[in-house]
Amino acid sequence: MPSLEKKVALVTGAGGRVGAAICHRLSREGAFVIAADLNFDSASKVAEQLRQGRAGVLPIQLDVTDQLQWRSAVAETLRVASGLDILVNNAGVAHIKSLEAMSVDKWNADINVNLNGAFLGIKESLNAMRESAKRSPSGASIINIASVSALVGSPGMPAYSASKGAPSSVPRFRGRHCAFAGEAH
Repeated sequence: MPSLEKKVALVTGAGGRVGAAICHRLSREGAFVIAADLNFDSASKVAEQLRQGRAGVLPIQLDVTDQLQWRSAVAETLRVASGLDILVNNAGVAHIKSLEAMSVDKWNADINVNLNGAFLGIKESLNAMRESAKRSPSGASIINIASVSALVGSPGMPAYSASKGAPSSVPRFRGRHCAFAGEAH
């Protein structure tokens, strides 16, 4: 991984195991990390661990299903760090039920966090990332964390499998969208 000195990364689901590991790696590579999680205490614990290594970090509470919270998160990122170079859509939930036993509410909860949360993150971050990309020869990056469940399906996890598969197609769309708009991607 190239050095991420002077880069700003916003990581969702930062309080979980995978999100925390992503935050630690980005921090080791020199990025200023925005550790975002629905559970602010979890995000704060990760931030405290990073601060012990003298890393630049800001914990924030973020419900990825709430567009206004995304706007606030991006605004706070720009206020504190003056840019946004990397978005890691990592937040995820999995309600484990068979298809027959899964309620529509649980199905929608998985879709809202895993798919719609990634969509909202991209939508609300894209302008800030475009501005950051103009100032950097390495551009900006959007990383959507998927799952092998998206490819093979997981018993008892129909909504999770479906919702983790869809974000993997977003980079292809975004790349074509930006190419069509005359932007590098």
